[in-house]
Amino acid sequence: MQCLYLIARIDGARVAIESDLVESVVHVNDVVPVPQSDPAISGLFALRSRVLTLIDSQYIVTGNPKPVEKKSLAIIAEIAGHHFGLLVESVEDVVTIDSAQIENNVSPPVKWAGLATGLVEVGGEIAIIIDPAQLVSGNKALAA
Repeated sequence: MQCLYLIARIDGARVAIESDLVESVVHVNDVVPVPQSDPAISGLFALRSRVLTLIDSQYIVTGNPKPVEKKSLAIIAEIAGHHFGLLVESVEDVVTIDSAQIENNVSPPVKWAGLATGLVEVGGEIAIIIDPAQLVSGNKALAA
């Protein structure tokens, strides 16, 4: 079976996210910090008359925060009935991937262990397949 995947980069790593899980990709402006929040929360931002939580995807993967700059990119995803912005370095492409290409029995790099659902080669480079919900639900403080 073939599915479309959005190819992006988080902490320099190429990631693939099933396009059905992506609502949109936006440039983020005017992020408001949330005092005393979990460090994985970059802040809040407005999108189409809604307030969304911006998740620092790099922090979840590495423990190192990524500064939010003007025009930072975020993937918008609905997770457990709530919309989140997932901060990414870049968005590269949308590609068709056949499920037979996905390696589910290969261990991802250690820092991706709880987040990756598989690995796939796209354009001669490995991409880590992730589910956006894992970025949020894997962190109990964010999922609450």
